[in-house]
Order: sequence, then structure tokens, then C-alpha cells
Amino acid sequence: MVSDPFCPGELAVKISRRRTTHTAFYRRSGLTLVEMMLAMSITAMVGLALTTMLSSVAYSTTSQAQLRRSNVRGKVLSTRIDTAIRSSKMVLAQGNDFLVLWMGDSRRNGVPNLSELRRIQRDDATGTLTSYKAPSGLSEVNDTPYSPADDFGTITAGLMGTANFPSELWATGVTAWTQSLNQTNPQVVSLLSYALTLEIDSTSSTFTNTVSLRGR
Repeated sequence: MVSDPFCPGELAVKISRRRTTHTAFYRRSGLTLVEMMLAMSITAMVGLALTTMLSSVAYSTTSQAQLRRSNVRGKVLSTRIDTAIRSSKMVLAQGNDFLVLWMGDSRRNGVPNLSELRRIQRDDATGTLTSYKAPSGLSEVNDTPYSPADDFGTITAGLMGTANFPSELWATGVTAWTQSLNQTNPQVVSLLSYALTLEIDSTSSTFTNTVSLRGR
């Protein structure tokens, strides 16, 4: 028997089958969309985790590099300070952020001359540590002799940066420099302790040492 395409019953069956097929297709499409969204969420979480991990590794590496640079600079600066103190004959004056040393009696006159003085000064405004001393070959007429009783803190402060007492920059990023003497009178000191704080790229390190003077 040939079916009549215009038969209402058969037409209803065909429409019902098509609806069922479309419904199944949409259901399968909806399931695929959920799976895709789930996959995208997992991918995003994995990407976030990787980004966080890489950022942590990069930060750790940077911090370690900064700490190494700080340690190297601190050791170099500490060695320079230690050498200056250890090789000196006497501490002539000491105060907040400064130290005046009698490097030795090269004139052999028993008193400190200008050519024998060194002032180590930290500038709080610039965070620098600077050494001041007379240039080599200072003429005798400019090589002023002083009495050990003179105020070397005031004298050297007035000479800083002049042609007879020029500066030599030792370090930048020095946020603190304190000294402690084993005697109240600086000129009879035999041991000097200090603490030096350096800051490089927001990394701060403190270096301490105790140094004995050659002349004591």
C-alpha cells in the first residue's frame, strides 16, 4: 500500500520524528557547550596557576640577585672602611655619621698635618658615604699642622670639598652608619665597632665589624 503524503496521520508522525530528532540534536549540542565551558574554565585555572608560579619564581630570582649585589657591595665597602681604620694611627674625632682619622705621622713632627687627615662622612640627604683627604703632593705651605687638642670635627667639616681636602665617593644607598668606641675620648680608642646599612632596589642589608687601630 502506497502511503499518502497528505495523510494527516502520517504527516503527524513525520513531524513528531523531526521534533524528536531536533530535540536530541539540541540536547547533544547543549552537552557539548557545557563541556567546552568546563574545558575553558580548567584551562584558565591552569594558566592562572602557571602565571602565579612563574611570577613567584621570577620574584625569588630577582630578590636573590638583589641580595647578592647588596652583599658584594657591603663586603667591598666594609673592607675599605676596615683598611682605613686599621691603618690609622688615631681617631681624632667621631660623631653622628662621621669619623676623623689621623692616618699616620708621615711628616714625623709628632702632630697631625692636613695631609695626614681623613674624614669619612655619611650624608643623610643623599645616602652617600664619602672619604675626604688631602691630594697627594700637597705643598708644604698648604699642609697645615694641628694640635691634637684641636676640634677636628669642626676643622674637617669646614675643609670638606675644598681643593686641599677633596672628596672621594665610596658608596651610595647607605641608609645608616653608626660607630661605637671602646673609650669615651676618641683619641685613646683602640677598638672601633660600626654598623653599616645598605639599601639596593628595596633590599636592605646591615654589615657590622670591630676594627683595631694600628697605632694602638
